[in-house]
Amino acid sequence: MIDSDTQKLLIEIAKRTKFTSTVARMISATQTQMVVDSGGGPFTASVASDYLPEVNDTVIVWSFDGVHFVVGSAVMKPGQGTVVSVSGNFVTLDTVFGQVTVPFMRGITPAVSDVWMLSWNGGGKAVIPLSTSPVPGVPPPVTDGGAVQHVDTFTAVDAGSYGYGSWKRGQVISSDHWQGAWFYGSKISDTLPSSAVVTKVELYLSVAQIIVNANTNIALHGYQSMPGGAPSYGTSVSVPPISGWVTLPNSFGSALQTGGGSAGVGTNTGGWTNFSSLSQDGQSGTIRISSKY
Repeated sequence: MIDSDTQKLLIEIAKRTKFTSTVARMISATQTQMVVDSGGGPFTASVASDYLPEVNDTVIVWSFDGVHFVVGSAVMKPGQGTVVSVSGNFVTLDTVFGQVTVPFMRGITPAVSDVWMLSWNGGGKAVIPLSTSPVPGVPPPVTDGGAVQHVDTFTAVDAGSYGYGSWKRGQVISSDHWQGAWFYGSKISDTLPSSAVVTKVELYLSVAQIIVNANTNIALHGYQSMPGGAPSYGTSVSVPPISGWVTLPNSFGSALQTGGGSAGVGTNTGGWTNFSSLSQDGQSGTIRISSKY
């Protein structure tokens, strides 16, 4: 339970700081900045590490109040590979993510079946032969009859609010006269089997505006997409109007998994808070469920 002083502090922080994480394509770079594009047009981001991606690589961009930072690659790349063939100045290696063809260090000609270390900073290259492949890690033993821990994240595909007899697509509003909802299609129940044992449920809230500062009632609903009329809701829980991850009861996850009967969550009255639309914040309404199955 969050005490009132902490709640007030979190609300003030939420008013002043807006954080988003997006995936973008790298267009160009200098020593201190990169030009990237996440689909809405090019923009400039500062570099937060010495990692230099290639042009068109996908990168992770963190934004704080509109100030952007490239923090790393959005795609994992192999650290070594086994030589398959050599052609001119290029070597083809077999890696855990498939075959790659890259230039190799001058002075050492790769031999078939040799293991070479790969570097991707500034573009892929085979940098040095290894004596052998690194010893792979040993996976932890499987327990609970074969069930393993999963953390599944579900972003909303649509969102809106119902009030005065009609739906308004965009922000999810919590107030005495508006009810809101995020919609996820069927992907939650398609992912979580009926056998899943839910251990944690979290909801990402992105506050756009607080008009009446009071808790919001987050409730389950059974709609995969926006209904034609007034929504109905199931179990609800009261949460503070803050930006960030809030924890919901595990029973919410059980209701959303296969056979649970619910398809998403929404706002069923409460303090007057406008939560961001998906165009304002793509993470708004994201559900993260930890479970074993």
